[in-house]
Amino acid sequence: MTVGAVLTHPVREVDAFEIEPAVIEASRYFEPINGRPLDDDRLHLVIGDARGELRRDVEPYDVIISEPSNPWITGVANLFTRDFFELTASRLAPGGIFAQWFHLYGMSEASNAEGTEFGDERILECVQASPIGIEPGELVKQVMAAVRDFPVGEPQGDDITVLVVRYRG
Repeated sequence: MTVGAVLTHPVREVDAFEIEPAVIEASRYFEPINGRPLDDDRLHLVIGDARGELRRDVEPYDVIISEPSNPWITGVANLFTRDFFELTASRLAPGGIFAQWFHLYGMSEASNAEGTEFGDERILECVQASPIGIEPGELVKQVMAAVRDFPVGEPQGDDITVLVVRYRG
């Protein structure tokens, strides 16, 4: 789906790396809605481990989109490590963008005594209220402080994970 979405834009080329051949085969079932990316000449599809491909001496990327499965699946945790984030940062062109999908379904939100969840809107408010150019670590501290203050003493059931990455090119 993501490759199809990217190819709706005027990109010159897209390198897609997929470690599981069955995912490529299954993508044909989504052709009515994914734009048939496998038939687009701009797509360079590699069946293999993206980490290995990123380590090769190739041109830098303007955008890297990582869509690993859940981090508890065998082998996937390697795509949530400092090593992987540093590798992707090293492969970005100046001003490049790295985006990574991270599953949050099945995780409860911080909620207050009225049962109101902290939610995406409050996270966005925290980010928008932060000064431009704030260091990622400081932004995490600000968001986490807002999340901790929100429940006003109500017990919470899940760990809270926040990841903010800024590439310095």
